[in-house]
Amino acid sequence: MKKMKKEQHSVSLNWYKRYKKRFSIRYVIAWISLVIGILFSILLFLLVLLAISDYNDSKKQINELTKERSALREKIQHSATDEQLKNFEQTQASLISGWSNNEDNYIVDVYGQEIAIDRNNIFVSDNAKVLKNDTKKKIYQINKEFSQFNDGQQFMIVTIQSLPEYTTIETFASEVFNQLGIGQADKNNGILYVMSIDDRKTRIEVGYGLEATVSDAQAGSILDDEDTVSDFKDKAYDQGVSRIIDQLYAQIGSITPEYDLKIKDAKELLSNAKAAIIVFVICIFICLLTGVLFMIQAKKLKQRMNQLSDKEIYYLYLSAPIFIFTIRGLKKMISTGQVMSKHAGAKRKGTNVLVGNRLYDSSGYIITRDYTSYSSSSSIVVVHQVIHLVAVHQEVEELQVDGKCYSGL
Repeated sequence: MKKMKKEQHSVSLNWYKRYKKRFSIRYVIAWISLVIGILFSILLFLLVLLAISDYNDSKKQINELTKERSALREKIQHSATDEQLKNFEQTQASLISGWSNNEDNYIVDVYGQEIAIDRNNIFVSDNAKVLKNDTKKKIYQINKEFSQFNDGQQFMIVTIQSLPEYTTIETFASEVFNQLGIGQADKNNGILYVMSIDDRKTRIEVGYGLEATVSDAQAGSILDDEDTVSDFKDKAYDQGVSRIIDQLYAQIGSITPEYDLKIKDAKELLSNAKAAIIVFVICIFICLLTGVLFMIQAKKLKQRMNQLSDKEIYYLYLSAPIFIFTIRGLKKMISTGQVMSKHAGAKRKGTNVLVGNRLYDSSGYIITRDYTSYSSSSSIVVVHQVIHLVAVHQEVEELQVDGKCYSGL
């Protein structure tokens, strides 16, 4: 018996020496991973510097464009003649005095949907009755201003309770736009905003003459504005429509649209650069942290491997793991080997042990007595847990010797 134990110890010790050499490869891999993490972090750091450069350039560009826009606006205002300034003041007064709350409606049929058009304010058709007088007045004044000081653009709002049957918001808006002839015919410079309350659909229809000023992407961005969407969710329709009016007016009512567009693009680049900086910094942190933790784990595991007793080495030899990555995994393999040492002909199945047709876990408890019909599918996990508890209880009762209870090993 002593000779057998000595031979087993010798065999397991030789295996352990070979295994430690294999494990040393993992330690080297840990160092390589750390170096790769550092190199990747350096690369990301260079990208951060590049993003910071883009950020500063965008910021500088915004400041320069803002100054140029201010100078251009001042030049335009100073170039106005006394007659133009007088006309402007008179028109501003007429914008307010010409407004009337009294409606004088006529009906337009669009796909079977009746739309009321107010002759006193043809720019608003509030069929859903969700707009306040102040909002209607704002639209009226904007259109009057366009007729005097811009290229005669027209901006119309149409609200309806629901869309006609089998009609999309796109087709309905297009038909309203064409049927009402919004904008000047020779310039096609009209903009229509349609809202269907029950369908929760909105649409900005832009004439060809204004597509360069209000692109599809810009129209979509206005409709998807977080504050506007939040207003509509809260049924604050008037407030949401007022936000849309302000944004569209900023697009088509500006005297410096080219500079406005350039500044908006520069701000988007600024925002993208800022987001890139944040993402790259987080990636650097993750890379360095992962490499350091991997290295610490490998070092601790190496120390634990060097502290194994002869028994633990023998148990590890019996379980014969291909590779171990964590201290927890090492303990599992040692426990599995310990179970295997108590059963002749035992075979390892993952961290479990198969003896004949019985399957044990790494703690020595029976998982199943009939391995051939055993299934680990999710549909019977609960049943197996119950069988496991019952089997342990029976095993303990059967193996009581001299008043002492053993684990069934």
